[in-house]
Amino acid sequence: MTISSASPLSGEQLHFQVRDTLRKAGILHTYGPHETVQMAWFHPGTSSGVEFELDLIAVIGTVAVLIEVTSDGGQNSNKIKKFISNCKALKDSTEPLREIFNRFTGIPDDQLHRFEGVNEWRFLYIGYTDDIRDNKLTPDKYLYLTDELQIVDKYTWEYFHELTELIGGYAKHEILASLNISAEQAGEESQPVLKEFLKITHRFISPKTPPADIYLIKFSPDELLKLSRVTRYEGLPLGIGSSESSASYQRILSPEKLRNIRSFISSNELSAFPTSLTAVLNPGWQEVSTEDGPRLM
Repeated sequence: MTISSASPLSGEQLHFQVRDTLRKAGILHTYGPHETVQMAWFHPGTSSGVEFELDLIAVIGTVAVLIEVTSDGGQNSNKIKKFISNCKALKDSTEPLREIFNRFTGIPDDQLHRFEGVNEWRFLYIGYTDDIRDNKLTPDKYLYLTDELQIVDKYTWEYFHELTELIGGYAKHEILASLNISAEQAGEESQPVLKEFLKITHRFISPKTPPADIYLIKFSPDELLKLSRVTRYEGLPLGIGSSESSASYQRILSPEKLRNIRSFISSNELSAFPTSLTAVLNPGWQEVSTEDGPRLM
């Protein structure tokens, strides 16, 4: 995947691109753009005339994602603070959830029921200007919202857009990971994964790490893509045409390489494309006994 420059889209075109990309990635219930709303609708007693807007709103399982998309130059720090203030006003409202989201014109009436189970919130700010990266505007500058806020610059968004164009709904898992949304929160069905394995114990894999047990496990591409929640590109010091592009992170997908692999595999029924990956298993994995022998679950 080559990400050489940001998309020239701006304004409403950019809003639609973000909405349609999220839908194509499997975040189907993404709505908007929306018209301006009155703060008094969510907090009775607020002075009349106080308005705010949210460009897009998505609901993912029990999580509502409030989205601001801007291509206006500069002053993103102030815009982020205003965005956070608006999001918190919505989150802290005591009005019924259905009534809150009914105020946003981009959400169809027959979709309002999807918001009734919301109990978590995420705030996604997508800024198409260079000052986000130049000024290192990251969520940790807003400490009280570190878990809820995600700030995405133009290059990182372009990565998600191009990733979705390449692998469609499989991109959802990386996007959810970037938003700190678990599979359980997203409402994804959790099926036990039982894998046959080979094991060697107490081995050193590098001079500076403690010994570890090593498992050899076979996964299909479909299984691995659904399990993987590692972002291939997270706006690390640009890493695009820069001297720091060799920083270690998951390799960016190449459309040409994907086409070559597809062509090779489909050219002959005996063709295979095995590849090895090194992964650290989280503590939830365990060895279990089954009728077919030991399995890793």
